[in-house]
Amino acid sequence: MLIAVVVSLAALPAAAQDCQEGQKEVIAVESWDIKKVDDPMFSGMDITLKLKSNATKPFRMADASFTFQDGLGRRISSFTIDPDLKAKPGDVVETVNGYQGSEMDRVPKMNRADVVVFACTKALVYEDGTKEEFK
Repeated sequence: MLIAVVVSLAALPAAAQDCQEGQKEVIAVESWDIKKVDDPMFSGMDITLKLKSNATKPFRMADASFTFQDGLGRRISSFTIDPDLKAKPGDVVETVNGYQGSEMDRVPKMNRADVVVFACTKALVYEDGTKEEFK
């Protein structure tokens, strides 16, 4: 009985990496970077992401978010992707997101191998005007 409990707990981090809403494969996080910003107008972090479109056709709007987790599968923070993000299939686009707060403070100090970043896409509006929702 104890073995079953240990096996179930070991599977938790992988399950935690799944989207609660939407799909991970539509927009993928190719790379990320965080830089601390400290100037009189803004004190916080710039979070830069390179996102790859795996959509089947060009889109002009996205209902999507990206999530940071640690190597144990614990959520650090989530952010909304710019709803006016545009991309063609296979495109890699860069976004820069300003962030003020404390929950991301540990990420720059962590080993990059212990940081998991992924996107979840709920819906896209394509260039042809059609909308697709992802469950």
